[in-house]
Amino acid sequence: MSVVMPVFNGAEYLVEAIESVLDQSFREFELLLINDGSTDRTGEIMDQYATRDPRVIVHHQENRGLVACLNHGFEVSNGEFIARMDGDDISLPERFQAQVEFLDQHPDVGVCGTGHIAFGEGQQPVVRVPTFTDHDHLACHIMFRCCFIHPDVMLRRIDFVKNGLFYDPIAAHVEDYDLWVRAVKYVKFAKLRKPLLKHRTHIAQVTQRHRPIIHENVKLIHSRQLAILGLNPTNAELETHVALANLNDVIADATFLKKVDNWFRKLEAANSQSGLHARDVMASVLAQEWWFVCGFATRKGIRAAVTYFRSPFSKKPYARKGMRASILLASVLRKPVSEVGPIVDTWARRVKHRRSEQVQIIE
Repeated sequence: MSVVMPVFNGAEYLVEAIESVLDQSFREFELLLINDGSTDRTGEIMDQYATRDPRVIVHHQENRGLVACLNHGFEVSNGEFIARMDGDDISLPERFQAQVEFLDQHPDVGVCGTGHIAFGEGQQPVVRVPTFTDHDHLACHIMFRCCFIHPDVMLRRIDFVKNGLFYDPIAAHVEDYDLWVRAVKYVKFAKLRKPLLKHRTHIAQVTQRHRPIIHENVKLIHSRQLAILGLNPTNAELETHVALANLNDVIADATFLKKVDNWFRKLEAANSQSGLHARDVMASVLAQEWWFVCGFATRKGIRAAVTYFRSPFSKKPYARKGMRASILLASVLRKPVSEVGPIVDTWARRVKHRRSEQVQIIE
């Protein structure tokens, strides 16, 4: 197995990232550290680890950018599997073991992601458990957003090499999303629910520094995806679709929710006609996205709940258990649904436990 870690001026967090890789319970791997022309102590730190551990291999190069680093890492890697890792994140000790075992047991799967823990300076850590873990749902959900956190991915190298799947320099700052969208036609996806990576967020990240370029490139990716579905959206429809991937940049009011509801109906109709995704799969993905969007608007009050319940995407067979309750509670409390979701989950577990106790008493 090969671990590819490209770094540019990442000395601040690099030691912690490297240590998390070397401390893995799975020991049989090569760690490819690619120094992309750093001007801080990044190269020095890498060289120090190379002298201590034979598994560490350092590549120094002039600054060529992330895409060039990633493709170089693919070219020089020797492992059957390639694990991605960033120089500011932390892999939990059992990450590689869990992903290798899963890929060994599922030879038809070419990409395996995991849950993760989002953290950063001054931020409360948040556990992110994936809603969808199977290929059919991930292949559909990728139409809305990138369904993998890049540094938690492990992929089967041969599946990408034989299909000519490498990172495209044209897709600046969204190179991973672009790769998965192209790969989904040839490679099966899967995710493990367990959080196995601590994903650090900070102001120096690419996603924070290049938002306008990212927005335009995501629009291009979504345009290609919608064309496969048989849709040629207006610019307003495309902007609505793109906005779903980053709701922090929009005003999630009643007008916006109405646009989303209409757009989702159009997506569902197009999918029914094209047959690209199974109807039940598309229904569950649309329900998840509708819940997510309305859950972002619940801080504005009960009107968000009214809009949510009026849509067919809030009803069976679309919505899962707990969705409707969490939207209603969040609207009453005027909080985002992400803050009340755990309350609903706890309540549901207690109800289930009490019911099981009653069954035991009856028996």
